[in-house]
Parts: sequence; structure tokens; C-alpha cells
Amino acid sequence: MRRCRRGLSLTLGLAATFLAPAQTQAQPAYPSGGRNPSSTVRPSSAAANPDAGYQDKVIDGLQPLADENAAPPGYNPDGWARQMRVETQLSRNAYTGNTNTSSAGVGLYGLIETPNHGVLSVDAQLGGNPGGGLVTLRQRGLPFGSGWSVSNEVGVIGSPAPALARAASRVAVPGYLMLGGSTDWSNAGQGLRLQGSAGSPGRLDGALIGRFQRLPGSVSSLGAEVDRGPWSLAARVADASGASYYDNNPAQTSVIDASSAQFSLRHATPGRSLQANVIATSDQLLGTTPAGLWVDTEARIGPRSFSGGFFWLEPGLSWAGVPMANDVSGAYVRSTWQSRQWSVDGTLDVLRSIAQPTGTGIFMTGNARWRYSSRISMGAGAAVRRFNGNAWNGYTELRWLNDWGSTSLRADISQELEQSRSRQLTLDHDWNMSTGWSLATSVTGGRVVTLGVQETLVGAAVSINAPVTSQLSVRANASANSSEGGDAGRFGTAINTGVSWRFAPEWSLEANYNLNKGKTRFNAPIDPLAPPLVFDTATSGNSLFVALRWNARAGSGSDPLGGTRAQGGARIVGTVFFDANNNGRQEASETGAPGVTVYLDNRYTARTDAQGRFDFPFVGTGLRVISVQNDTLPLPWTAPGDGRVKLELLLREDQRVNFGVVRDGDS
Repeated sequence: MRRCRRGLSLTLGLAATFLAPAQTQAQPAYPSGGRNPSSTVRPSSAAANPDAGYQDKVIDGLQPLADENAAPPGYNPDGWARQMRVETQLSRNAYTGNTNTSSAGVGLYGLIETPNHGVLSVDAQLGGNPGGGLVTLRQRGLPFGSGWSVSNEVGVIGSPAPALARAASRVAVPGYLMLGGSTDWSNAGQGLRLQGSAGSPGRLDGALIGRFQRLPGSVSSLGAEVDRGPWSLAARVADASGASYYDNNPAQTSVIDASSAQFSLRHATPGRSLQANVIATSDQLLGTTPAGLWVDTEARIGPRSFSGGFFWLEPGLSWAGVPMANDVSGAYVRSTWQSRQWSVDGTLDVLRSIAQPTGTGIFMTGNARWRYSSRISMGAGAAVRRFNGNAWNGYTELRWLNDWGSTSLRADISQELEQSRSRQLTLDHDWNMSTGWSLATSVTGGRVVTLGVQETLVGAAVSINAPVTSQLSVRANASANSSEGGDAGRFGTAINTGVSWRFAPEWSLEANYNLNKGKTRFNAPIDPLAPPLVFDTATSGNSLFVALRWNARAGSGSDPLGGTRAQGGARIVGTVFFDANNNGRQEASETGAPGVTVYLDNRYTARTDAQGRFDFPFVGTGLRVISVQNDTLPLPWTAPGDGRVKLELLLREDQRVNFGVVRDGDS
């Protein structure tokens, strides 16, 4: 506790310095969105002076609202735009097989936008758990001479990779989380990008006060990318020495000494692209050097898109020891078509094992959604695998609007080999509520047969967001499941509830309670190219988290993130959630993903809270891109597609984003 008090004193001292006027000329600020209602300057005048604040068109005879004539009380408009949040954190954890633990910590989140050094930010949780906390320092967009821009990160970071290596592809190359540093040098004019990183592998741990669990060994990487017109070339290497990515106390067989190299070549024109990738891994422990090759091509013609390619992934292939799809070769085709009423997609893979080429297999997927009317829509889909054992799954869904809200009825069926089959029916409903309130419920029932043993399943879930007053809000997500027959202890209950009370303009008190009892059934993906799953089984237990939070903004408040004062600003709030049924909507039974790093325009960052929420309070209008860092997601979850969501922000708009992450390999 003494260390926590010292940490709190230090962070409050930093906060006082942070909110003091910066060494630059003050600019007039209008934090409500950059609007100066008392001004009568016309838009043409603002356009002539790019430093002028945003000006609305003046409507003769219309008086401005009284509360728009002044900045919020206590707001300091001097200096660079900056934000800070400091919070004290207390938590108590009780998990099966472990003694109860209580912990205390300090959270520090800050950002300052400088004219000459880019964006500087800190994201830290100090103390909180034995073994340390979670600290990340970022500097992004530092302008250098001759057109170069530099971004650096130190602390708990994800492994960097050139843009070509992260492009959407039929074959996924995994990354890893590490404690270390990285640097990224780019020159848009010359089409060059250079990267490097080094550190120790690890994983995120801690129930509600996060920490980085450092694992043995070291990892490092180098990367480069060159863009010349329609052509792009990227290369990267990674090395793992004595590393283990998944075990706290690894056995000797899980310690990895491996290095990998990847080369990517891409040709892209409007509506068409072709990319080839080559990868090779040297595993010193196994004494092998497996390699892989895959090619992806895509074409867009109006509302239709077509893609295809081939792949050759030798047995034992990995990315510096991190498992990926291997021992498979084949080709694939994929097509999608969208109209105002229809959305259809399908995939066909032809596959063959490299180690045992005894026969050819297939993997097929298909999905279709039909908007019958403005109130009714229907959907259906299926996936079939005839390779390394037969498996299939399918679903049908009906969604309709009614006087009580939006209702969805979904039926899921699946079968894995001859050992397991399931049938499940789910009824979801989003209830019509007052503005700002939300209520969703889910009821499910079904039957599972595993090795001849039958289980009957029943479950229910509820999710609610209740802004009781302008200062007090309550959020809760709860689910309960039971089974009869078979392993009756397989299911249990889960509760995640939070209360937030803003008792002063810059002060708030927040409490979260988590309860997990029993185990959760997990259906492994049937996609043959899905990366091998390595994850920990969740244990039963409960945890309580209480935070006293101080949140403030200062500086040129009319300068939004990624914009200019002439643009005005808007707000982005959202949730990263586990989209178990891969339908793009957060159902009552689907929880938020905590501790995930979210990027705005790949420049500004936020970390999701215990319920998966994130917030960018003041953002420039226009086209913005939200992306999720896959390395901070728990396995086997991943961001779909290229991991990005594009938004068109309007002035003074509060735009909400539900970002669903899916199990790697789900159709």
C-alpha cells in the first residue's frame, strides 16, 4: 500500500504538470465542438484562414443556446491539446484452487498532441498484481527530415509487421505480445517503411487489474516495405530464443529456438489485386526447416467480389515458434455479392495433406441473408469439411421488428466426426427503451451428444445499460446455463456488472464485479486452415474491482484528434465483444473483451475496460478508421477481415461502434 500511495502522489504530481499551460501560444478554444456562437464570420472567411475555429452558418433571428456561449468551468484552453485520466484501483480475486488475493494499484492514461513531436501517450496500470503491472509508452508520428515520420513504442506491445504481412489472406500468420520496444520509420513520399522490435514474450493476465505475465526467452524482429506505384514488396524476419508463448512454467519441450522469414509481393490496381507470400522457419529444437507459399488474388466488379488462390504449407510450419496452419496444400475460390436486399457469399477449398497425400478433401462455406421487407430479414449458412475427419455446421435465422423491439430466432446444428453433434435454438430480443437505455435478453435450449452420452442444455442471458441519472449509470451482463445428463458440471453462471457515478465534473467512482462458475463449452472451428488452438481453460471464481477516477482535458480544445479547428469534432464510443455466432451484433449472451488495444487512424490508442468499452471523446470529422490489435485478444479470438472498421463522422455526432471479434477459423 505504501508503494501505491507513492505512485498516486507521483501520478497526481504529473497530472498537475500535465494540465499546466504548455510552452506555446494559447489558442481560443470551444470544447463543445469548436463552435463560437457569438461570432458572425461566414464560412468563406474561415476557409481563408485555416487556423480559424469552426464557424456555423448564421441563421438570422435565431439566438444561440445559453450554455454554448462559454467553455466548461475550470477548463484550461492554453497550450497543446491533452487528456489525462488517473485512477486508484482496488480488487479482490477468489479463484478455484488458489487463495483469495487482494490488490491495489494506480492507473494512468494520458495523451498530448504536439506540433513537432507527434502524439505522446501513456497507458499504465501500476502495482495491482504480484509480478508487476502493465505499462505502454507510445510516440507516434514524429516528423523527421526529408519526409520521414517515426513511431516508437516501449513496454507491453504487439509484434510489428509490414502492412502487406497483415493484409487479409486465406492464410493467417500469427503475432505475439511482448515486453520490449519497437520502432517504425516511414517515408510516404519515397514509399519506404522500416521496422524493428525486441523483447520478452508474454501474455496479459489479471482478472480486472491487468498485468503482463512475462514468459521465458526473448523475441526480436526486423521488417521493411517498399511501395512503387501499383507494386509493393515487403520482407520481415523474426527470431525466438529460449521462448515459450503459452506456459507460465514451461516444460523443456515447449521452449522454442526458432527463426522465420517472410517475403510478400503485391500488385494492386483499382478493383484488382494479386499478392504472393513465401515463408520459411528454422526450428533448431526439431532440426527442421519447413516452408510455405500462398497466393491470393481478388477482383471487384460492381456489387460482386471474387477471390482465389493456392497454398502450400509444409508440416511443422510456424512463425518463430507460434503455431499456424501447416501440413496442407490446395487451392480456393471465394465470391460475395451484395445488393439492397441480398447478401451472399461462398467459399470452396480443395485440400490435400503434404505428409500423407492419400486423398483429396474439400472445405465449403455458404451464407445468405435476405431483407424481405423493412421489418423482416432472414439468413442461413453452412460449412462442410471432408478432410482429416468429417465435420459440418449450419444455421438459420429470422429477425423481425415489432412493437417491443427487435427479435431474432436462430437454430444451430453441428457435427464433428461421429463423436459429437449438437442442436440448439436461441431467441434473442433487443427491447425498445428510452433514449440512452438498452435491454437485451437471450434464451437458449438444445441437446448435445458426445460419444453416445446425451446432454440437455438450457440457458438464459440478460444485458442492460441504464443511465439512471446524468451522473449515475449501471451496466450489467449476466448468463446462466444448466445441463442434465453427461457432464452436469460443464455449465454454470457468469456475471459482469458495473456501476459508474460521476460525482464531480472531473471525478467519478466505478465498481465492477465478475463471477464465473463452472466451465464454458467451446466448439472448435472446423476450418482446416485455422491456426492450432492453444488457450487456457477458464477457472471458476469471482473478483471485485473499485476505481476512483480523475479525468480531465485541457489545451486547444477545439483541435480534435486527427483534425483541424476548421472541421469541428465528434465522439466515438464503442465496445469490442466476442461475437460467438459471427453475425456482427452483440447479443445478450455475448460479453465484452477487456484489455484490448484499439487504434484510431493507427495513431491514437485506447484500451477497453472490464466490459470491453472504449472511448475517443473528441475526434475530427470525416472518414476515420477503428482497428483492433489482435495480439491483445485472447486466443483463439481474432478481428475479422483486415481488422478495421471505417466510419464517416459528422459534426457533434456521437457514433457508437460495436466491434465483434470472432473465433479464428469460424465461417
